Amino acid sequence: YDANVLNQSVLYVCHAALHRPNIGESGVVIIFYLKTAIQKYNNMNIAYHLMKTLDCFPFRIKAIHFCGFCNIVQRKFLVPGAMYYLRPHLRHRLVVHEEEGEKLLKQLQHFGMPPERLPTELGGTIELDHEKWVQERIAGGL
Repeated sequence: YDANVLNQSVLYVCHAALHRPNIGESGVVIIFYLKTAIQKYNNMNIAYHLMKTLDCFPFRIKAIHFCGFCNIVQRKFLVPGAMYYLRPHLRHRLVVHEEEGEKLLKQLQHFGMPPERLPTELGGTIELDHEKWVQERIAGGL
């Protein structure tokens, strides 16, 4: 995957969130799991595009969580890049998780995300099937 595919994926998921009832009032929590999502993207350009994409949607962002850093480069560049490009009122909503496994799961629970609302990659119980989800959205005309 390249940066364009990553950005398109974020756009598609955010578009799907718009179809949820009361999304304007309730807002969204975004989790970037870096181990599987963007292993090879470590530069500020990625952070810029991700944050600008999120800025385009008319829903409230309750929090942005970064989990599963693959390397020190991601930690040193991606998060500060995201902080730089976020609007000031969103900067305090960015949460960085260095932990993995049970420690990460416990931290996410502290933020109101129990295992039954998290994918298995993060220690939760939800089995994600991206292909099926995309096919269902296409079949639904979305």
